[in-house]
Amino acid sequence: MTELQASNAMTPEQNTADFLHLTIVGLGSLPAETTRALADVLAKRGSELIEEARRLEADTAGGSAVPMITPSLISHLDIWQRRGYIRPKKPKSLIAWTTLTLLATFVGGHFVNNITKPWGAIGFVVCASVALLSHTKGSES
Repeated sequence: MTELQASNAMTPEQNTADFLHLTIVGLGSLPAETTRALADVLAKRGSELIEEARRLEADTAGGSAVPMITPSLISHLDIWQRRGYIRPKKPKSLIAWTTLTLLATFVGGHFVNNITKPWGAIGFVVCASVALLSHTKGSES
């Protein structure tokens, strides 16, 4: 067994209680870069889990009591996050591209109703192009 130390960068107000020492079986056979990458992922995942637990406890307590993070809350949050019940916020760029796609298709529908007129055909092609490009850009973000 090899010990893996996962820790985030410490700020002045933090103390040694912010470190967690883990023992992971089979870690010794991995290269040093892989071990460091695993430690970084575990530290990030742990920080996200603690932040979400604090947020949920603060919402539950309603500010009237000190938030208390329990072992069962951590276990439940881990299951909820792995199953996808708790998802990270979508980036604003993705929301903007999706909105542009929807608007382009909506306006394109107006042009389709007038497809026999030259301005209707041109408007439809422009809206279809904008919708395709914004969908592609939104998929990349």
